[in-house]
Amino acid sequence: MRAKLTDEQVAEIRVRHHAGLTCSALAREVGVDPTTITAIVTGKARPHAGGPIRAARADLAAWRAVQP
Repeated sequence: MRAKLTDEQVAEIRVRHHAGLTCSALAREVGVDPTTITAIVTGKARPHAGGPIRAARADLAAWRAVQP
């Protein structure tokens, strides 16, 4: 099965999400489900594609729990 998004598009999605766009807004723009965008920005999908990868909420919660 062929990927719907190119590596360039995935990297651009990560950059734009990092700049503040929501997963829902990005999903509407590129025509995919918001869960696909979430998987992209957290690196669960296409980790090799480039762009900033956001930590998953569970990872952030665990990190905050050990901070002084």
